[in-house]
Amino acid sequence: MNNIGIGLVGYGAIGKIHTLCYKELNMLYPQQLPVIELAAVCTSKPETARNAAKDGGYRKWFTNVSELIKQDDVTIVDCALPNFAHKSVLLEAIAAGKHVYCEKPLAVDGMEAREIAKAAAEAEVQIGMTFNYRFVPALMRAYELLREGALG
Repeated sequence: MNNIGIGLVGYGAIGKIHTLCYKELNMLYPQQLPVIELAAVCTSKPETARNAAKDGGYRKWFTNVSELIKQDDVTIVDCALPNFAHKSVLLEAIAAGKHVYCEKPLAVDGMEAREIAKAAAEAEVQIGMTFNYRFVPALMRAYELLREGALG
């Protein structure tokens, strides 16, 4: 398996959570996943980008999303920006042949979501979206109870 290089765009609260999770993946799934590498991080200011790289353990930092996307060692672009900023980052990453992972929601409306999905299909890259609590055991059990008619 090839290593996966994460390029994180945005290092606010959600970006920090994504970083923490990337650091834990190989410990939790040592045989099932390729090695996750924290290749690059991008924020809007040099000081915050430098600090994000240092604190998060990223090899490189940027203040320009396009520069992060151009990096050969970035194989997945993770968008942890405010909702309105997702589309432009995702479309640029997709056009560069990068897989994308995005904090929810993927887009601000259905039209944007369809545009992003179409671009990914045409570029033959994968897109994914975060649903942090989807597989929490208590929530999965509650869903089962709803389906069985025991709740609701």
